[in-house]
Amino acid sequence: MTFCTRRISGLGGLLAVVACISLVHPYSVAHAASLGQASLLTDEDPIVVTKTPTGRFLHLTDIHLDPYYQEGATLASACHRVETSSRHAAGQLWASRRKPKEGLAGKYGAPGSGCDSPIALLNATANFARDVLLPDGLDFIIWTGDNARHDTDGSILRTVADIQSQNYLAVDYLLRAFPASKTSSSRHPSIPIIPNIGNNDVWPHNDIVYTPNRRNPILDFFAALWDRFIPEDQIPAFRKHGCFFVEPVKDLIVASINTMYLSDANRQVGDCRAVNSLQLPVIAGDAVLQWLEEHVLLPAEREGKAVYLIGHVPPNPLNYFDVCYESFARLMVRYSNTITGQFYGHMNIDHFFFPSSIIPVGKSIPYQNPDTEPVTERAWASLLRMTAPDFSNSVSTRDPDPTAIGVLSMIPSWINLYYHYLLTHYKHLAHQHARVPTTRVLQPVFVAPSVVPTFNPGIRTYTYHVVDKEDPDDRPTTSWFPSWLRSWGTRGRRAHRRRHRHRHDSHRLPLNPDDRFNDTLIRTGDLSSYTQYYADLDRWNSDPLDTNPEFPGHIYQTSYDPAVIYGFAEGRFDRDEWMRFGGRMSVEGTGKGGRESERLRRVFADQMVVQLKGVEVKDI
Repeated sequence: MTFCTRRISGLGGLLAVVACISLVHPYSVAHAASLGQASLLTDEDPIVVTKTPTGRFLHLTDIHLDPYYQEGATLASACHRVETSSRHAAGQLWASRRKPKEGLAGKYGAPGSGCDSPIALLNATANFARDVLLPDGLDFIIWTGDNARHDTDGSILRTVADIQSQNYLAVDYLLRAFPASKTSSSRHPSIPIIPNIGNNDVWPHNDIVYTPNRRNPILDFFAALWDRFIPEDQIPAFRKHGCFFVEPVKDLIVASINTMYLSDANRQVGDCRAVNSLQLPVIAGDAVLQWLEEHVLLPAEREGKAVYLIGHVPPNPLNYFDVCYESFARLMVRYSNTITGQFYGHMNIDHFFFPSSIIPVGKSIPYQNPDTEPVTERAWASLLRMTAPDFSNSVSTRDPDPTAIGVLSMIPSWINLYYHYLLTHYKHLAHQHARVPTTRVLQPVFVAPSVVPTFNPGIRTYTYHVVDKEDPDDRPTTSWFPSWLRSWGTRGRRAHRRRHRHRHDSHRLPLNPDDRFNDTLIRTGDLSSYTQYYADLDRWNSDPLDTNPEFPGHIYQTSYDPAVIYGFAEGRFDRDEWMRFGGRMSVEGTGKGGRESERLRRVFADQMVVQLKGVEVKDI
């Protein structure tokens, strides 16, 4: 399989050599087979998909493929080396399969150990997507970065070639899982795959320089690698800022944004320009946000299309430069009726939050903690920043083997802090909405758990409405739009604005009853549900896969449907329902509401860590 195209045929130097190889890299599929870790995918015609009025797509994130992973290796070696001392020589392979928690690497991974993903896990994930998810219908795949391994083994340092090889291998697996038909002349996969750059997909990690007036080797590499995924007419722009968009379904646009130009972990770029400094030169984050508004959001709004935003690093003040975040949040408010979903990875923790410019994650809002000491969300943010693990590195989430010297074990305490931080965010947003009911609730940001077994591996499918907007009979009324607001009319809106004109100008309801916010109809792209799947590696590292009662022969099983376990109202999956769920989790006291809140927090906390046994997120 050749990744060289006519768009890069004129390049010289290392890039041309790397980009134009026919997948001849150190960790090719042949190399994977030689490791004996998995039966590899074969090039087959794609499975016929039955289309339904409800669309569905798959979210994959943070694979962190490690070709050096060895079954039976010690955790202390980052799962790279099998101990040959007398202590481990006898029965080490049996131990790795029957007792994966006792310091040795299992076949499909070592959950909670800090080790990255073996090839067997990537193969099992691709098989599950192809054999189980695709036949039930998949319209496209969003793939939010971090395919390369972490830099956790000092004896096997990451290099540019190493990172590129692992990205090649990940692409190869997806193309084998979703190949074009043998009767088709297309080079493209059977369904659209929409990738994104992760912070570990570059060297050094996090750092991508912004070079608008000259070639950027990192962006050039991904432009060549992903030439099957990026529309040809967008390749030149991608080489400048690392962003692109596609329309995989009629009236639904998916924009892949380069969050590394917004992330404050990127030491090669600075913060965005302030509103009063627009005369200064455009820098990296400005280029991304200008592209997003001018080439995606404005055209989509004019044409009545929905937009999904996908990226690697989630948008909150913990992760983004201050001004970049504020500018991003303003766009979310401005186009709140156009953006119908946001999907990210990076943090490995299953959770959601709201990108509000009034109550974002990390703003100064008074809060009383359980010990009745006054705290602010800014204080929470400061503490989180000081204690947060470096997500560029691999971290363990379980207590390591006492002999596993060098394995980090600090993330559970940070998760507890982040968990309470999220509860504060949900609580204040719910209270704010109760005080000012016209505050516009933005679409929640969904952060999916990772394939790499930081906890247990996880993948997710979302369902969304598919509606013919030209057919009036095919446009049901949305359930989330408040009935009192639909009947309120222009006079009521104006009266409310006069009474509350001093509050939150950017979130006030528009005067024109025919404007975009008054669209009460469900559109293509409005989310209707998601299903989370996970792999219980403590079980499948030892038990035969044909004993999986739900999906025999596979490591994945259904983890949860949020509407079911969180008790959403029937047929509800909208922004208001997610806001109410956050508010329901923050109820205190010993009454019925408090007991239900405690139950919901427990369920939510278990999902944050993908049901990994031995890792507990402590409640308030």
